[in-house]
Amino acid sequence: MSRIASLKGKAGFSQVYRKGRVFNTGLFRLYILKRDDDSARIGIAVTRRACKAVKRNLIRRRIKNIVSSASPELTAGKDMIFYVNTDVSGVAFSELKAEILLWLKT
Repeated sequence: MSRIASLKGKAGFSQVYRKGRVFNTGLFRLYILKRDDDSARIGIAVTRRACKAVKRNLIRRRIKNIVSSASPELTAGKDMIFYVNTDVSGVAFSELKAEILLWLKT
């Protein structure tokens, strides 16, 4: 399992929001911006409206785990933001993993 750098700061998020491609799924919205180098960065935004803090942290941990365990070919050269505005903490881990891996292949 490789560690993926975090996308931090308003400038980093804003650039991906403005210039990246958007994919809407039933569980989350995924923004992807291609990079010139092979590094990958991930940002996770879970709204307060989605659920309480404990569940928001659970969602973040699950997404980080799935993305870091994905093959490097799927994540290399991308900045990714997972924007979650619904409560997906009740979704089975395998279903969430399948959904994320499906969209990372694009």
